[in-house]
Amino acid sequence: MFILPVQKRSKTKVFNEGATAGTAKVSSGGKGREELKSLGERNGWADQELTAHEVGQLSADHYLWFSTFFPERLEHAAQLASNKRYNKTEMKKVEAQQFWNLYWGTGTQAGPDEATKVLAELEQFTARYPQFLTDKNENSCVLEYLKDNDLPVTYQNLVHAFEACVLSGSVVVSPARIGAGSEEEVTGDVLTRHRNVRVLMSAQSRPDDVSADDFYRQHKELHPGTPFLIRQREAQRQVTEQFFEKARAATVRSGATTFTDYPERERIGYGDHTRYSFRKLLDSLSADSYQRRLNEDQSFSAAVDKLNSDNK
Repeated sequence: MFILPVQKRSKTKVFNEGATAGTAKVSSGGKGREELKSLGERNGWADQELTAHEVGQLSADHYLWFSTFFPERLEHAAQLASNKRYNKTEMKKVEAQQFWNLYWGTGTQAGPDEATKVLAELEQFTARYPQFLTDKNENSCVLEYLKDNDLPVTYQNLVHAFEACVLSGSVVVSPARIGAGSEEEVTGDVLTRHRNVRVLMSAQSRPDDVSADDFYRQHKELHPGTPFLIRQREAQRQVTEQFFEKARAATVRSGATTFTDYPERERIGYGDHTRYSFRKLLDSLSADSYQRRLNEDQSFSAAVDKLNSDNK
């Protein structure tokens, strides 16, 4: 019913014009016509009709042989594959047309199997899109979109139709239901210009019993951005609090006297050197002096190891 006639093309064209009958072939070398003819004779290759699957199974040389001597076979296979895809699409459109003509506005009840299938698709959509108000007459625009475009009732088609209706402002949705605003209902220009229109047309992963506050916390895109100066002050505050916390932990009190032993003032185990003074000592040593002390002074070597381990 939908088979298109196979159109003849010029034999000088190679099967590479966007056809998808088979995967792209790359020959193992730049073989000429005579070499390909000899190769075909040795392998017993013969002219024959090909399907898209068979084209996909050809070796690179065999594919090149067909494109050189019988390119119309490859073109025919491509046309058949195109016809098959076209027919499949058209059949779905015809089936959808029959569905809508039978049930839309006629009062005819669908059979149990068909009704169960359609209901399952609708329930999946409404569960993922709680902002969609099912009790609004205006929202029949989603099904009307499917009917007008000869689309069956599937979850993906419902999503596509809903998005189109949001963009046109013909559907009624509730920002309050998903924490995307305080409005109970929006439609028309108010919807298309809504600050969270992207969220309003998106599927929601939350279950229906999650509160709006929890949903807001889970969706950072709804939060207003924090200015840079505020973030910088917050970071400085945290650093200051961490410093004083360390100071309190290192402070010993005795009457009116307090002693704070900061980590950088702890002895390193080499004379009276602290970490700070020992680093200064290391910076002042030449490479030869440093190596000599490592070899001759065990306490110096141990202090270097301790400093290195503390820095890891």
